[in-house]
Amino acid sequence: MIKFFRQIVVPLFVICLISINAASGQAQSPDPADNPSPIFLPLVAGGSLQADQLIPNQYIVVFKDDLVMSASVLSIAAELVSQYNGNLLQTYDTALNGFAVNLPSAVITDALTAYQQDPRVAFIEQGSSDCA
Repeated sequence: MIKFFRQIVVPLFVICLISINAASGQAQSPDPADNPSPIFLPLVAGGSLQADQLIPNQYIVVFKDDLVMSASVLSIAAELVSQYNGNLLQTYDTALNGFAVNLPSAVITDALTAYQQDPRVAFIEQGSSDCA
């Protein structure tokens, strides 16, 4: 089923998106405010993520490799986390560039919106207790 999804459904979806964009006659805007980084729920083996597996207030923010070098991950992560009184849990600078953060409940919406608008951010994923 996953193989079918990857080989058939995903390419068809991409073709449809390209066709829609071409038909609209509009070029994609380079302004990051027009194209915020997506927020994903974690993918788990078997596709059966339960709500109790999500870690409240915890998110993984992944940087775009072409915009953030491994050596600058810690300083950029610290800057972004401190803006919203978050707790920097972990930085990642080997397999990917990014960080894990725990945010106060009162600022989650504002913080995630700001992170989405940051041109250095590729995507954000909510933390999960399922590491499968």
